[in-house]
Amino acid sequence: MSIKSAAKKYNVPHSSLQTKLSCLSNLMCRPGPAPTLPLFIEDACEKYLIEMARRGFLLKINEFLIIVLEIMHKSLHPAVFKNEIPSRTWAYSYLNRHPELKSKTSEHHSLGWSSFTKESLLAFYRNFEKFIEDQELKHVIQSPERVFNLDKTAFYLNSNKGKFIGRKHECLQQVCTTSEKENVTVAINFSAAGEMAPPMVVLKKQKLSKNLQQCAPLGMLFQKSSSGWTKRETFLYYLKEFKRYLVGKDLLNMKDNNQKVLLLVDRHSSHLSYGASKYCEDTGIVLYCLYPGIVRYCLYPNATHV
Repeated sequence: MSIKSAAKKYNVPHSSLQTKLSCLSNLMCRPGPAPTLPLFIEDACEKYLIEMARRGFLLKINEFLIIVLEIMHKSLHPAVFKNEIPSRTWAYSYLNRHPELKSKTSEHHSLGWSSFTKESLLAFYRNFEKFIEDQELKHVIQSPERVFNLDKTAFYLNSNKGKFIGRKHECLQQVCTTSEKENVTVAINFSAAGEMAPPMVVLKKQKLSKNLQQCAPLGMLFQKSSSGWTKRETFLYYLKEFKRYLVGKDLLNMKDNNQKVLLLVDRHSSHLSYGASKYCEDTGIVLYCLYPGIVRYCLYPNATHV
């Protein structure tokens, strides 16, 4: 095909094709200034976003920017952005450079049961079945001891709220309750076969007491956070302990690709960590996001059967 015919067929300027063929410029060269981050980091971000979307985890722009920062730290790349985190302007420029990615506005549904439709549920199962086929995980689905569901719940320490009845014009000591929303988070993980993995308790503390592990039931895990909620670091810690449990049960083997485990979770921000995703990929733990929203109370195994 001649240059003139190719320019006409693919709607590319004749001068651009002539310049590329004459090797006056690099074939990978793009117009404008060079990207801020090297190509291998941008490719790692694209691979991560596509893979997480296949698993049901759709990231917002702000969450994506945190992932970029994690990848930079993991790659030992020096800080090149103001305040270390990239800006939203950079994020949209990144999306323009990667046509495989697209930013879309989510569909707004009410928080009630109206968002739970037959069509949306069937679409979720179709995507899940396609993911299982693409990853060749049918043998995992057919083994209930290899399918786990991790769920978390918060226990508030100042639950004594509401109105109290007492004698008029007298102060009730019980009415004076704390306004702090201090809580303890408990992570529970069960397999489809009914086996319980080690639970984890997240406390709002700066330092954990050594007496906790001694007084707690055997196998219970403890972690701390500034808010009492699970964070990316606590979830990664749990994955490492969960891997030890799986290896002890002979459910996970680094040298055998057939020995994998499916871990079903919700779309909590702690599950979107690049470090957690990479750790699961390296160890054979397959993360997948269950149906989002209020439907968890009728579909999530840990919310309906435990």
